[in-house]
Amino acid sequence: MPYFDQPLSNIALNASFVVPSFLEDCFEFVIEHADVEGIFRVPGNDTEVKRLISIIDATGNVEIHPNTYVFNICNVISRFIKRIPEHLLIDKNVSQWKGDLTLEQVQKKINDLPVLNRAFLSRIFAFFITIASHSKSNLMGVSNLSKILSAVLIEDKKDPYWLLKPEVVAYFFTDYHKIFNSMPGLTSDGQFMTKDEFQNSVGDIFNAFFCQSYANHKPEISAVKQEKQKKMCRIIETSKVTWDEMFTILLHPDPNRLNDNSDAHLTPIS
Repeated sequence: MPYFDQPLSNIALNASFVVPSFLEDCFEFVIEHADVEGIFRVPGNDTEVKRLISIIDATGNVEIHPNTYVFNICNVISRFIKRIPEHLLIDKNVSQWKGDLTLEQVQKKINDLPVLNRAFLSRIFAFFITIASHSKSNLMGVSNLSKILSAVLIEDKKDPYWLLKPEVVAYFFTDYHKIFNSMPGLTSDGQFMTKDEFQNSVGDIFNAFFCQSYANHKPEISAVKQEKQKKMCRIIETSKVTWDEMFTILLHPDPNRLNDNSDAHLTPIS
C-alpha cells in the first residue's frame, strides 16, 4: 500500500501505529543532522526526493545512508505532511482557523480533531521543537519553522493564496505541553521521545481507535446459496498396506504401476 496521499486512518491501520516507521526513520536521521544550517528551508534535489518517495510507496521503507543529503529527507517529511488528504487541521474547518486566535481557542480546536490527527500533530511538533532547539546552529527557530508549517497544515480550497497565520502555528511550539498534554511526544524535560516511548504514550488511545475501526469495518458473513444441481458422491476405499509393503513401494517404485490408471488399489463402494 502507498503511504503518500493516503488518509491517516488507512496509514495507521496498515502500519499498525499512528506514525509509519519510515517517517520515524526520517525524524531520527534529521535530528542527527539538526545543526545543519538552513534545515527545512533548503529544498533539496527534486529528482532524488521523488525517487525516495517512490521507494517509500513501494516498500514502506526510506532509503537512508550516512551520506544521504539531509535536505532531501526534510523535503520528504514536508511533502508527506502536505499531501495528507484534507490535511491535519482538516480543510473543511478552515474558517475556524482564520484570523487571530488565542491559546484557549487553539486548544479547543485541537481537542475537537480526530484522535489520529491529534496524535500525529503531537508527534511532528515534538520533532520540530527538537529541530528548533538547535536554532543557534541551523538558524531555524520557532518563527522560521512556523512559517514553513503554516503552508502544510491546512488549505483553503477557495483561496489558494490563504495561509494559516504563523503566529497561530507558534502556539504549537511555545505551549506544546498544554495543547498535547494527553498524548505528548516530548518527555517532561523536553526530550524527543523514542518511537517506543511515544507508542506507549498513545498506545491506549490508538488501541481504542484500532478496535473501533475493526468493529466498523468487519466483513459481512452471508450464507452460501445451496446449489440446485444434485452432486454425485463417490466414496473411495483404499486397501490396507503393511509397513513392509509400504517401504517396498517407496524404496523400489514400479514405473508401470505409477503409470497404471486402473485403480488397482482403489475399490469403489456402491
